[in-house]
Amino acid sequence: MVNLEMNIPPPLYSKKSLRDWTLRILQSYSIKPLKKLSQNFIIDPRLVKDILNLIKDTTKQIIEVGAGIGTITFHLSLYNYVIAIEYDKRLIEVLEDIISSKKDLTASLDIINGDFLDTMQLEHFTGTIVSNVPYHIASYVIIKTLQSLAKDIILVLQKELALRLIAKPGKRDYGRLTIIVNYIAEPKLLKTYPPSSFYPSPEVYNALIVLRRKRKWDETANKIEDLTRCLFSEKNKLAIRVIEKCLGKEADRQLRERLKKKRVRELELEEILYMVQRYC
Repeated sequence: MVNLEMNIPPPLYSKKSLRDWTLRILQSYSIKPLKKLSQNFIIDPRLVKDILNLIKDTTKQIIEVGAGIGTITFHLSLYNYVIAIEYDKRLIEVLEDIISSKKDLTASLDIINGDFLDTMQLEHFTGTIVSNVPYHIASYVIIKTLQSLAKDIILVLQKELALRLIAKPGKRDYGRLTIIVNYIAEPKLLKTYPPSSFYPSPEVYNALIVLRRKRKWDETANKIEDLTRCLFSEKNKLAIRVIEKCLGKEADRQLRERLKKKRVRELELEEILYMVQRYC
């Protein structure tokens, strides 16, 4: 165990202080961030505070996906019950030392060393999910969180991916993920942050986005996933031709009239829902 008394809590009064704290932690535990795990630790107090401010008005039960070295975890645990999930076993010792160094947190923080995508059963979780999402599994994490009952999902994503979640039909960023996210939740992009907000610095900007649940994941969501997987494999083609190919049957006159010369990439959620309800 490394004595963390001088290092806790993660300081939020300046970027330099949080960056220095992060470097001390990593050096003390001989931890080198792994690119294959998309490890970019938050060193911008503004981002941490923005997340904490969103938590104020939500439930007091939180799952944090990818707790890292506890930068957000510590502050979340002061006022909430937190389940911190971390895949990298090297970082578990840091999180455990945070608990032992601040005994008042032991009742409000549980740590799980495991793969969020494989080990967590979220069907009955109704709290809030928070994550500085690893780039390489971001789409999978988004879908899994939507399959929970979490009321709010607070995510730090690559800006490019965040823009996909709020894209409009016909735009370059619009796709399958846009449709399924907007069926289940209302996405709201709040702020963007430069690469200097993280250590090591990524090559791209990141964004803070909130998904506020509209409905639970249901059989319609499964059908939307299946149908759009086929449709968007040919997203630039005329929609009606691809639809009939995917459905294996001729579309009705009403649908043909509505779509006319639309491309797949221009299909709206309501049109996808019509097809699902009528044909799937």
